[in-house]
Amino acid sequence: YAKEERQFLLPMARDIGAEDMAIVSEIYSPPRVIEAAGRLNLGIAPGFAFDLTTVDANGKAWDFDDLSRRQEARRRLRIQRPMFLIGSPMCTAFSSWQHLNATRRDPGIVHREWVRAMVHLRFVCELYQEQVDAGRYFLHEHPAQATSWPETCIQDLLSQPGVETAV
Repeated sequence: YAKEERQFLLPMARDIGAEDMAIVSEIYSPPRVIEAAGRLNLGIAPGFAFDLTTVDANGKAWDFDDLSRRQEARRRLRIQRPMFLIGSPMCTAFSSWQHLNATRRDPGIVHREWVRAMVHLRFVCELYQEQVDAGRYFLHEHPAQATSWPETCIQDLLSQPGVETAV
């Protein structure tokens, strides 16, 4: 099977001065990039990796369906202030295949799945906006044909100077 083409939303590069903390963190992602950052000795410090498959110090998973987990992630983002935030929120409800099959499924279930997915998409966009407002970076990853790209929160980010997409 061919890999699905991925699309990325990211701000344009700027010079990072010595005073900037080069921390990379991940949200909706197991610790892939942060583990590589730690192993490769590139001068990038690993930060957090918040995902359903990761847990906090109390053993509680990062389930962002839970408002308190979203609030705690916001708090930790504001404390850590990573230079790079990489996000890969769930894309199931935005999948082009799901979109094609939506008319064959129970409309109530389809709507509930979309509402849930929008909570997650808006949440991660809020975190990206904090990154932009603070002069830091984010990278958002979703399939290139996902129906999430025209959503208002994504388009709001794209309308800002220096934010682009890449496939």
